[in-house]
Amino acid sequence: MRRTIRLVCYFVELEGNPQVNPQDQVDGFIWVNKDYEQQGIELAGMLHTKIVPELVKQGLL
Repeated sequence: MRRTIRLVCYFVELEGNPQVNPQDQVDGFIWVNKDYEQQGIELAGMLHTKIVPELVKQGLL
């Protein structure tokens, strides 16, 4: 069975340094760009194979 996943990406310009709220269940965050692999960053399967390549293709990363 084939399933559809809907994903929404939001693009913003930030001022200052974002911080993780300790009350949220988030261990941390990183910024990625189209060269993430050369920087030694590993992404989860679908991000790596589908989402980031599509964002690069559309000129968004």
